[in-house]
Parts: sequence; C-alpha cells; structure tokens
Amino acid sequence: MTVASARGSSEPWADCRETHVSAVYLAGDKVLKVKKPVRTDFLDFSTLAAREAACAEEVRLNQRLSPDIYLGVSHLDLGTDELEPAVLMRRLSEHDRLSERLVSDAPQLRDYVRAIARLLAEFHERCEVSTGDESPGAWHRLAARWQREWDALGELDPRLAMPERGGAGRALGLRYLVGRRALIERRLADGRVRDGHGDLRAEHIYLTPSGIRILDCLEFDAQLRTCDVLSDVAFLAMDLEHHGAARAAADLLVDYAEFSGDVFPDSLRHFFVAQRALVRAKVSLIRARQVGDRSGESTTLLQRAEA
Repeated sequence: MTVASARGSSEPWADCRETHVSAVYLAGDKVLKVKKPVRTDFLDFSTLAAREAACAEEVRLNQRLSPDIYLGVSHLDLGTDELEPAVLMRRLSEHDRLSERLVSDAPQLRDYVRAIARLLAEFHERCEVSTGDESPGAWHRLAARWQREWDALGELDPRLAMPERGGAGRALGLRYLVGRRALIERRLADGRVRDGHGDLRAEHIYLTPSGIRILDCLEFDAQLRTCDVLSDVAFLAMDLEHHGAARAAADLLVDYAEFSGDVFPDSLRHFFVAQRALVRAKVSLIRARQVGDRSGESTTLLQRAEA
C-alpha cells in the first residue's frame, strides 16, 4: 500500500486506507502503516512479535531505495495491554505516483521508464546474491513455486482448478521450465538471483522533485523477495501492461538490460511476467474475500499469465 500527501486541495489532510495485510493511517505530512493480525499461505502476522519484526524489516529494506521516506518504527496505543508497532513514513504526493503519470505525463513516460530502469539496475547490483540448490532462484524451487501459485488460485476460486484453465496454464509453464533448465541454472551461477524488491508496481514508484523513490518492498518473506533480477523487473513490466502501457513495459526491460548488462531471451521475460501475473491474481482473490468481489481484475491478470 503506497501513501500520498495532503499537498493540493484534492488530497485530504487525514485519511485511512486498507490492503489485505495492512491498514495505513495518513495525517498531515506523516503516515503510520499497521500490520493486520492475519495469517495467509505466504505470511503470518498473527502475533505481536511477528508484526514488530515485520515493521522493523520493512523499514530496513525500504531504506535501501528510499532512506528519507522510511523514518522508523513507532507504536500505537489501541487500548490493549501492549502497544501496536507501526511503520512511520514521510507522506508523498499521490500526484507523483508513476501510476498517475502514466496518464497525466504521457509524453515524458519514456524518460521516466529509462530513469527507473537505471535505478533498478544500480539497486540490484548492491543487493545480496543468492546461490546454491536451496536458493529461491534454483530451478527446482522455481518449478515448485509455479505449481504452488496455481494450487493457491485453485483453492481461492475452484473455477481456476478446472483442466481447461488452471491445468493448461500450469502445464505450459512447467514445459517451458523443463526446456530452459540450463538457462535458469546458469543465471543462478552467474549471480542473477538477488534479494531485491519483490513487489515492484507503478503505484509504489514516486517521481518526486527530489528524484525517484520506490516504496513497499516485500518485507515479510525473504524467500519470496529473493528472485532472478529479471523476475523482479518483470513485476513492474506486468503492472505497466495491466495499466495499458505495454510499450512502456517493453521499454523498461530493454533499458534494464542495457544498464545492467544482463542478457536474456524474450521467452524468459515472458515467463517471469506470467509468473508475476499469477501472484497478482492471487492477491486480488485474497482481497476479494475481505472486501468484496474483484474477480474482474483477477481474470484479467490470469489471462495475461496464460498468454
């Protein structure tokens, strides 16, 4: 969940927003982000200690890209015996989000995408490398994760477990992985698997007067955050496509390859975009159970994964 400032008459001084795992309280030029006491198949915030650790980790990780935005961990008195931890942040303008600029500043989008690609290449160069058979980027781990994502979708919506949908998509992805095992193992050996961002989306990127700020790194599970750097960037490419900016998505991957010196086949890019679409569809279905039906978004993302 990204945050926005009260600069401008259209943005309220105070507000509250909610995701499937967090509640975000905005007031003046500050933000407090509280973890919900929830447990899912990919995180467990059911205890106070887990939420405290997650808040501290969120600050540490996000300071890698936005040290002036993530200010530390604060605590709230919610009327219980113990204080509730919360991430304290500086509030940013909603008008500075990349997702907003996709429409309002379309002529400058090419420059924005190129600058973001350069920043991500530099960021990944600093990130911790993951190697070995137990790395999340190892071939067998990647294949297992592909199957888990389809399993999770089928559990959330039984229609997606039917052979004509989930079965076909699962099989196509596995067939690709079998045929590209040497490529994936070579990228792992070459240090292309790193502890990156894990949730790169247009709404998490701010084009501020002080420069680009990227927020909301996936903090609760290093195994999900650690991946092939191309997979990290593919999340943003998938999201740009979802926003109707397919040209920007393609430019992002070309620019990233230039700045990082990475060389990869188009097929690998397509696979990672599909994998990220599955993740996004799963999150949409989880959110639908909490606040209402968003099956339209989930279906769109699933169609992108199948394509």
